[in-house]
Amino acid sequence: MQVRKLKVYDIVEATCANIVSEGLGICHIKSETHKPLTGFVLGVMPGESFLAKVTRVKSGHFLGVVLPVTEIPGEWIGACHGRTEICHDTWALFNVSPERVKPACDIFTFCGSCKMLHMSYERSLEFKKSWLKTQLERNHVELEDPAGIGVIESPRKTSYRNHVQIHINKHAQRGFYAPYSYTTKEFPEHGCLLFDQKLVDEHFPDEIKLERCVRARIDYIGNKTGIWSLYSKEEKSQVFPYPVEYPAGSLTTVTIPNSSFFQTNTSIMPLWLGEIEKLTAKFLPKNRKMKILELFCGFGFISRMLSYQHDIEVLGMDILSKPDLQKITMENERFSPSIGAEAFQKSYIQQDLSLLDRIKDESRERIASFNPDLVILNPPRSGFIPAQINFLLENIWGLSYQNPIVYSSCNGATFARDAACLGAHNFRLKSATLLDFFPWTSHYEIVGLFTK
Repeated sequence: MQVRKLKVYDIVEATCANIVSEGLGICHIKSETHKPLTGFVLGVMPGESFLAKVTRVKSGHFLGVVLPVTEIPGEWIGACHGRTEICHDTWALFNVSPERVKPACDIFTFCGSCKMLHMSYERSLEFKKSWLKTQLERNHVELEDPAGIGVIESPRKTSYRNHVQIHINKHAQRGFYAPYSYTTKEFPEHGCLLFDQKLVDEHFPDEIKLERCVRARIDYIGNKTGIWSLYSKEEKSQVFPYPVEYPAGSLTTVTIPNSSFFQTNTSIMPLWLGEIEKLTAKFLPKNRKMKILELFCGFGFISRMLSYQHDIEVLGMDILSKPDLQKITMENERFSPSIGAEAFQKSYIQQDLSLLDRIKDESRERIASFNPDLVILNPPRSGFIPAQINFLLENIWGLSYQNPIVYSSCNGATFARDAACLGAHNFRLKSATLLDFFPWTSHYEIVGLFTK
């Protein structure tokens, strides 16, 4: 029998060994007609054997989706290549894991958003926790906390995304891209689980119904939404207010331009800020202001929120220009911050932190002399980059910096990599908490405390 390479749209039989950090089942194909290849398949559970449709083939692996029963090829029906008959009403499964649950959305394997709806919410958190643990172990990072990795659930498990990009095809159907493609998969009749689609549909402007891509921003406290054609002049000129329930018992309204980033899940943000504040409070000095260096600070969201609770002094660094900073406002109905917008802008250094080694001498001297009590890091998914961490610790502080670092990350791999780099400078990971900012997806946030 001729053995050939795997191709897109091939149907293969496989068994899932485990769920890996992209929310996909890792498997190895069983075929007399194809060369052995490792696969990553959406919609399967560990221990399940199944049929999968190949959607992309790489040099060392393939990507696929569990096959719906309605798409089983005629040659498989009845014979199943010597296996027992299909035993699931919806998916081409030869056996069903006891951990599988009925997904709240029947089209989730056809959509590029959710990847974990076929398991319980509790099980999805267990997988995320295990992925972070594996990343730390792979980078030889030891967690000192004997309790292990903490986990904080999202208060909202559905309709939590406060901004989404919606794609529209030539048939005026709205949805997300299907997995591994640029084909728009229409939202299900019951509505998308990730955001309040009903609220967005009710306010969708007629003039952009045929645009190919739009951005929707949603305020879940006030049930307000704004919808614009992506990258249009109108979108770039508009702002949107996001209320955040922090500090406790109050609302802080953050008004940002549409071009600015804001955290995806406002329901869990108070818990995230509370976790950072709890760690910060451990190191508050007596009889003077606390000095905080916030790197990747954006518009200073974390430190300015902390200033509602504590009397602090901040030095912030990020890539935003000062005119961009001036477009963003923060207002609390009850509390006054110890750092206002004007004070923060005066204490801000514009610097691309991926190129920290190219920093101007006056900015370098300003960081070196600031001598913070605490450093807060909140980088993008790419992390801080070890070469730039080394430059900060070796060339700006000269290894004299001894005070703690609070690191918030949305990427377990780069967090673990940077933790190893900090470990090489004698910083130890004291505690780590996983916050489920992105239910039903493979993503999560981490807040770690490093001490020397």
